[in-house]
Amino acid sequence: MKNIILLLFITVLVLSIQSCSDSTSAVEDEEKNDETLIEVQPGTGAYSLTGAINKNVTGLADFYYIVHDGIVFLTMYITQESGDYFDLEFSMAYEGNALPVAGTFKVGQLSGNPEYVYGVFQSLEDESILYCTDWVGPDNSSGTLVITEITAESLKGTFEFEAKLSYDNGSLESLKFTNGRFHAKEWN
Repeated sequence: MKNIILLLFITVLVLSIQSCSDSTSAVEDEEKNDETLIEVQPGTGAYSLTGAINKNVTGLADFYYIVHDGIVFLTMYITQESGDYFDLEFSMAYEGNALPVAGTFKVGQLSGNPEYVYGVFQSLEDESILYCTDWVGPDNSSGTLVITEITAESLKGTFEFEAKLSYDNGSLESLKFTNGRFHAKEWN
């Protein structure tokens, strides 16, 4: 009788451990499939493209900044690691002598402080593929760049915006960037 009870106890214990293990795995799998929950590692970035090009892009992320005559110029790159070798670049210029504080910035805005936040997307293999944000004036934008953390060594945040062909050929082609996130390292 003792052996049967022990066997039943071990069976129940194994089944409950297996049950708990499966539910944890299911939660982890769900988080891996939900792009908004994935945290990017330092030195990386990711985004989804729809429109003229449809794909998910992951890559290396770095940034640099310089201060000249009371103006700060900050540039961040996300370069695709393999495949088509796409490059996404954000440029920002603003009055000051230090890095900006964390906040939400309008992409394509042309006035105020920052003076501009500009996005450019290009193929490093086929330089004819070039999309950029429109200059839409002080009250509008083509999206947002959200900086959640910033230090001299690291820049972290999210973005969503729309870019159009950089040359006017009568086409209405555009790219929509969604689920953009980055944790860029200072470029040395």
